[in-house]
Amino acid sequence: MSLEKLPEHILIQILKLLSHTDVIHVGETCKTLYAASKLEPVWATQCKRIWLVNKVPEKFKNWIETFKYFYQEFGDTIECYATIRKVWNELEGYLKENCPGIFSSLLPGVEKKVFEEFENLGYHLPKDFKLFYRIHNGQNNNGSGLLGSFDSEITGFGDVPGRHLLPFEHVIKNCDSTNKLSHLTLFEACEMAQTYFSIMMELSKENESEPNIFAVSYLTMPPITYNLANTFTEWIQNYTEKLTAGDFPIIEGQILMFDVNTETSYTSYGITVSVRWLFHLQLSHNKTHYSYYIKMSMAEDAPVSNSCQLLTRHWEIMDKDGKTETVNGPGVVGQYPVMRPGAVYEWQSATSFNTTTGSMKGHFVMALLSDPTRQNTINVICPEFNMKPYFPTQCGSMGRE
Repeated sequence: MSLEKLPEHILIQILKLLSHTDVIHVGETCKTLYAASKLEPVWATQCKRIWLVNKVPEKFKNWIETFKYFYQEFGDTIECYATIRKVWNELEGYLKENCPGIFSSLLPGVEKKVFEEFENLGYHLPKDFKLFYRIHNGQNNNGSGLLGSFDSEITGFGDVPGRHLLPFEHVIKNCDSTNKLSHLTLFEACEMAQTYFSIMMELSKENESEPNIFAVSYLTMPPITYNLANTFTEWIQNYTEKLTAGDFPIIEGQILMFDVNTETSYTSYGITVSVRWLFHLQLSHNKTHYSYYIKMSMAEDAPVSNSCQLLTRHWEIMDKDGKTETVNGPGVVGQYPVMRPGAVYEWQSATSFNTTTGSMKGHFVMALLSDPTRQNTINVICPEFNMKPYFPTQCGSMGRE
């Protein structure tokens, strides 16, 4: 059978298997393939595969116009477009549902000419970084941080709680043709107008390997550098995967920086107590400071007879040298939660040690609701959790030197 006699649907299926450049080249070989290369289903496939566009936008007439627009705007990042666009799709979907304040704080993307002007100063920006910021230019300061938060009130040190992804104009501040930068700061944490750690990306020259993503702690001299990822894509993909998988707890729309890798849990009387902890690098001068997040949950199928209300807390706090402190008190963070089948209660608190590491364990005295006198109690165990210094990377694992 000659090419001219092949059914149109067969030609379409063949062209769908080709790259967009091959479709164009094949269309230049004969009239039959030229006509086939202009068919809408062919370019619908290209748009869905490359640009992740599932329907023709209202401002365009057809799929060919759609492809041309995206190619003109993003053709220089075509090899990483689907990857970065997928990251933003996942982030936008998750934030819209779970963290609406963070979602609304996302800024419109950077115009292409802004990057061109910056690179004309003699810099080279990786394509994945430029594309990421072309979709959203970081955040304003009106919402919680995309890179995490914690309740600053529990430490009493007035730390800035939101880890905001910086807009590009802030990232390149104080940069001109005479003041050359070796890196870009994607996020920085400050206290009393002094930066104590940052997440940065190396600036590379054309044709060099992809720049590393690293963090710097300024609390020591010289500062300590922690490698986070080998590329921008690796860093943001790892963080997005952890966030959308539920590895960070969400409370009142804030992403809390208590990593699932620190979690330990124990179940007693159908009530599970899970604990995660966070090392506060910026506060740890003469002491090491930690905050911890506790989630108490009662199984849906737990006996109703186990329903109870927390009365008191009891802690054994031990430092690295074995010095132990006992803490007893009413309630938790001023509350007396009631636990029934399916109930969940979460809270945060903090502690500090004179040594670098330490541990906590304890129990909560709970009064059974079946006893109106509240004299019949049970002890719900909180498992021991061991705390040690680490850097919260926001990228998939605990950072180390």
